[in-house]
Amino acid sequence: MAKKNGKDGIHGSLLVRKVQKLGASSLIVTLPREWTRRHGISVGDNVLIHDEGDKLVIAPKNRERSLSLSFDLSKFNVSRHIGRLILFSYVFGFDGVEVKFTRPIKGEYLSRIENAVSWLEHASMEMSSDQKSVSLMYTIDDAKIEELIHRYGKSVSSLLGSLVLYLKDEKDLDRAYLEELYIELLRRNYSLLRLTNSIKPIDSLESVKVRYLSSAINLIGLVADASYKLSIDLLSLKKKLTEEEKHRLTLLLEILEVVSSTISSSLNPPSVKKNEDSYWKIKNILDLEGHIDDILNNASPAFGYILARIIDIARLLEVAENILLCHAMVEKFNKYNMNG
Repeated sequence: MAKKNGKDGIHGSLLVRKVQKLGASSLIVTLPREWTRRHGISVGDNVLIHDEGDKLVIAPKNRERSLSLSFDLSKFNVSRHIGRLILFSYVFGFDGVEVKFTRPIKGEYLSRIENAVSWLEHASMEMSSDQKSVSLMYTIDDAKIEELIHRYGKSVSSLLGSLVLYLKDEKDLDRAYLEELYIELLRRNYSLLRLTNSIKPIDSLESVKVRYLSSAINLIGLVADASYKLSIDLLSLKKKLTEEEKHRLTLLLEILEVVSSTISSSLNPPSVKKNEDSYWKIKNILDLEGHIDDILNNASPAFGYILARIIDIARLLEVAENILLCHAMVEKFNKYNMNG
């Protein structure tokens, strides 16, 4: 059941306001008292009014947005999941978290908090003088979302490129090095998701862009995760592959390496051609599914397993490519105001 917020209605619900006349021709509506108190709005302050076609959205302007969370570590469920709560608050766009305890915070809990923060870019941590509370503050990368996605795609491409060199016996890989790359990929993914969840769209078209770019980021994140797992498997399976099988897998991984870099660079400037080129490269891999029986009949189990993982990655890249192709077409060819 929704919780009432004073006499002005229910927080999060639709509030009815009567349109009144002011002067000869102006119409006005009043702002809910509880809402103005919550945002510190007083007489004479300015507010932002976003015209979204069939509705107006009012937002505070008199101060910067600050939306933080506070948790009591003495609660068992909080202390048990504090790491996940910190990650959640960061990814979903909150500005910070305060963690409190009735006495100086135990080293065990402090370690969990510090470990969670170590995964986050642009996050800082401050302990109170009595050591009973910890404040976490988050900021946002100043770069544009297109540039951050490009960097992210290049990082995924670098991981796949390392696998190519490993299969060619031109690079040594170990689990520690791969885990370091993977942690960096996760940091970039979390930072990107935070950015998309923190953007305040000013119109309907911008809102749609944020949503579909967030979907593309999630798909690239799945590619990063699948690529890392494939790299761990290759450490033990490489010796079970024939030279011919290693050569064939190298060619496929080179395609994934190029595609992951190309589709992320197609955002800025938006490029339909780059996405079209990526599509045909990915299609070469996905077409192998139609010949999978013949391929596996003449291959080792290790080759079949790795091939299946590569096809899975290609399928994720195909969907991401479709999203970014549409983005490029909207940016380059859309002529209509989507607010209307």
